[in-house]
Amino acid sequence: MGITTMNTLKATSIYIFSAAAVFAQEASTSAPAAEQAAPSPAIKYEKDDYRNYFGAGWQADSGEVISFAKRMGFSHVMAMGGMPKNRNSDGMYFYIETPEYGTYRRYVDPSKKYTPEQIREWETTCALKDASKPFPENLATGWFSTPTVFSVQLDFQQQKVIDRTIDKIIENVKRYQKQNPKFKFAGFSWDVPQPYGDFWDAEQATRKGRQITLSYWTGKDSGSKHPDVTHDYATYSEGYFEFFRQLRERVAKELNPNVKFIVEPYNVYNDWMRYMDSDLMKSKGADVKKYMPDFVLEENGSTGFVDDERAFKNGLLDKSRTGSSTPNVWDEPQSRKIAAGAAAVNGAWSTWFGRIGGTGNCPRYMYIRDVPARLKIAKLLPVWENLNGTPLSERKYENGVYSSPSAGMSESAIWAKHPETGEVYFTFITMDGSIPIPQGFEIDKISALSGVFEKLEGMAPNETNKWGKKKPPLMEIKDGKIIPNNPSVINMPYCVEFKKAEEK
Repeated sequence: MGITTMNTLKATSIYIFSAAAVFAQEASTSAPAAEQAAPSPAIKYEKDDYRNYFGAGWQADSGEVISFAKRMGFSHVMAMGGMPKNRNSDGMYFYIETPEYGTYRRYVDPSKKYTPEQIREWETTCALKDASKPFPENLATGWFSTPTVFSVQLDFQQQKVIDRTIDKIIENVKRYQKQNPKFKFAGFSWDVPQPYGDFWDAEQATRKGRQITLSYWTGKDSGSKHPDVTHDYATYSEGYFEFFRQLRERVAKELNPNVKFIVEPYNVYNDWMRYMDSDLMKSKGADVKKYMPDFVLEENGSTGFVDDERAFKNGLLDKSRTGSSTPNVWDEPQSRKIAAGAAAVNGAWSTWFGRIGGTGNCPRYMYIRDVPARLKIAKLLPVWENLNGTPLSERKYENGVYSSPSAGMSESAIWAKHPETGEVYFTFITMDGSIPIPQGFEIDKISALSGVFEKLEGMAPNETNKWGKKKPPLMEIKDGKIIPNNPSVINMPYCVEFKKAEEK
């Protein structure tokens, strides 16, 4: 399905962005002029491309997430409880995050008393560090939720466990989609997946726990085998990759032939692609593609997702299938470098995955409405550039300033064209910022936006108050640009619609 032309869209709103040079101005008055290059072929992405993904979903409100995502033109979201019953989910797609976690009782509390059946379930389906020890000392410890309560990892060295897990995942997907058949299943995503398992030696915060592998306890990439189970795979990593491959094959046959897999390693190369270069993967020959996800996002707040060429040498990944999902970056210079200088100019993508802050220098935002406008637009900009089909040759990043026919970003302003409506979303970062008006066009309307980018009713910020005491407008039009006229507009979100200028 292609991008739908909206019936309510004014013809001029589409037309003004059709010419390559219309918006080839910088977002700041201080931006240097970029050399004109021959346009490269436009990149064609459908609206429902699997990479058009808004992945916030751990702490945010599900209604807010689905409405914001739909309003901003996203087609895919991370599944959350309550989404299927929200009318905004109609026609959208969902990914289920780390689906295996929904197939078993994941946490063990040593202070509680469990039935023999519950204990045997854990001992015969989960990874063990020492089968000779009594429960729960025999269980390999995963993430700790308290100093004593810990998670356990499924034993993917057992084909029986893989089969059972996939069966339950398929059941869970069907159950979720049954709530709203118009909310369609797209695939799965994994937060910082490790083929060797997510194991920890102690609680992280107070006891300074470290992430480890099974070799910490057993001396090798393999769990201690319970006497009543069979290890079909020699290593945990091999079993994990077989789960990955078999899940895709089963789901493609039973649920969605175009199922997609997303992974979010901390670092694209070190935490995923180097495993694809391992001897195990090389032994698969041409079948190695069966173990490769479709979309690889980087949690790390750097530009390594496009800059580390090691990730692309084996040909299993290209920059159109990478992106930044970092929740670690709040500061304007680095967020600009990631969104514009790395993602946008390389045709990569950006989103959030799970959480929207809480690490690095970024506050722990619980709601999208609380995220600064500049940061929201920065996340949107590479996605919209791709969906708008902006040629890579026309995406310029020079001296910290990004410019293209459909977007701009500098230390003083950021703006981008919505791929469906043609409206330009923008915010001023400093009083020196400016938003270009294309030649031959004029402003039809400027609207203030809420924290979730809904248009607010009321007087346009570029109009003079006609009631009571007259005050200058908050913005003014000068030299073919929209510029701030009052400090109150700084860091506030707006959108502008253009129309053809009347002949005089």
